[in-house]
Amino acid sequence: MIIKTHIVKYLIPAVIVLSVCSGCALTVDVESEEAVIDPMLQQKAEKAVESARESFNVITELPVQARYSDDVQKARQELVNSEKFLIQNLLDEAYVSAENSRNISQRIVQNFYQHVLAQTAQQTKADIQRISDADPDNPLQDFLPRLDEILDYSDSISQGEELLKFDKMLDDLDRLTQIEHNTRENVARTIGIDVSFKSGSYELTEEGKQLLDDYVVEIMASRDRFKRLYPEFPVTITIKVVGYADQAGFIPGTKLVDQLLEQSEDVPDAEPDRRKFLNQELSELRAKMISEYAVQIIEQYASEQSIVSITQDIKGFGESIPPAVPEPYPIDDARRRICKIYSYITTP
Repeated sequence: MIIKTHIVKYLIPAVIVLSVCSGCALTVDVESEEAVIDPMLQQKAEKAVESARESFNVITELPVQARYSDDVQKARQELVNSEKFLIQNLLDEAYVSAENSRNISQRIVQNFYQHVLAQTAQQTKADIQRISDADPDNPLQDFLPRLDEILDYSDSISQGEELLKFDKMLDDLDRLTQIEHNTRENVARTIGIDVSFKSGSYELTEEGKQLLDDYVVEIMASRDRFKRLYPEFPVTITIKVVGYADQAGFIPGTKLVDQLLEQSEDVPDAEPDRRKFLNQELSELRAKMISEYAVQIIEQYASEQSIVSITQDIKGFGESIPPAVPEPYPIDDARRRICKIYSYITTP
């Protein structure tokens, strides 16, 4: 007697027990078939597991292990369970575990953003404001809008107006790390014109070049510390130089005046506008000489693999009073004959 049995397996394999009479010959031919699985449920479970995996990968990139160790372990275990259930075709269980893992990871990231990242942004903002109050020319203040964006986003999350997006969180963390580095380093230098330029000229003296050589050493040391944070990325160094001049007039026919006139258009004829115009041009030319020399030295230090580009921001403020220079202001005031140089480092 041949008994042919067709068995359809579901999530848990069936166990078949056949009882036959004594003396009967029995042959069982079992044709196995693939499990019958709801494709929509399978897709839902697979998508949930993949989402949980991506969420957990995010927290592995964050410094959260010590701060949220219990939750990290729970998220990891739920993810492991979801992957195991998925292999076993226990789709409902896989989905539930995956959602548990993703929710825990989401909670970790949200707490990190609000209690660590946003607080760091607030402290860094206060540091930059303090530096900028003392020196409004410092380019660190250009980072303030980015910090405000982080703080506004944190408030929106707290008020339930927005959901935290992992990609944005990682981008904000990356930019904040760079801003914090540059604020901490604050590589800046004030250079006196009288010792850095030849009299009646915008040509650098040897002493001025040495001051800039020393300054570039500081820049490259800061670059090396930055590279420890971003070893796989090239960097961009931005150099900002601002120049100031006193209110002293110019002797007609001198080499300096001739050079300034050659490089300028629409020079006023009447005083004091003519003097102010020439001092404006002189302050900018000196700032340009400082910036170009610094860039030249940086390029000698750096390899192409280390730097994508060096950008320059050059400004001449002429007879404007430099920040933090108190009255009185004599016409020939050495405190006003200065250039200030700043640098900061970013990834592209």
